[in-house]
Amino acid sequence: MDDPQFRWLTDELVAVSSRFTGEDGHEVATGNDDALVVLFSHHGSGTLTNQRGARLADGGAPAHGTPQLLALLHRFPNVVLWLNGHTHTNAVRAHPRPGAPGAGFWEVTTCAVMDWPCQARVVELLDAGDGFLAVACTMLDHEGRVVPAEGPLLAAADLAGLHRELAGNAPWSGFDSPTSGTPQDRNVVLGLRAPFPLT
Repeated sequence: MDDPQFRWLTDELVAVSSRFTGEDGHEVATGNDDALVVLFSHHGSGTLTNQRGARLADGGAPAHGTPQLLALLHRFPNVVLWLNGHTHTNAVRAHPRPGAPGAGFWEVTTCAVMDWPCQARVVELLDAGDGFLAVACTMLDHEGRVVPAEGPLLAAADLAGLHRELAGNAPWSGFDSPTSGTPQDRNVVLGLRAPFPLT
């Protein structure tokens, strides 16, 4: 992430946080209204490693990688979820906030609909009560029927069914592919302490 984009993200986080931890480690009060933050990106924490084309940004600032981005996100308690999908694999990873038991955010990586098991993911933020927040992740299948080899493709659902068959039989990424993730990476409810009163 280049420095201008990193600074833009910092400003966006400040705008939706009544308080955060400054770079010097002290709490900063802003007077801004709080909002829950869900970060969307193509790459996740495990793939922000490509140095090809890395250049010094405006003012000679170097590009920022995973360690700098995680440190930034942990300074803002309103960050509760990071969604991404570059690896085409279902995966869930906790990022506990250092020095704050029960706080932090979840990183949820979602497989591509084009790959086996050809599913989408619904993600919901829920008030779990008693000062806790829940992130519910539910995998969804389409209703495309299995199309007989000699049968005509009569509807969009038929194409979806054929797609599922082709994806399942793709070498190295079909039925035995790890892209579907473990049961803990799929239909899960992830808890964390709410960063501010949700009522």
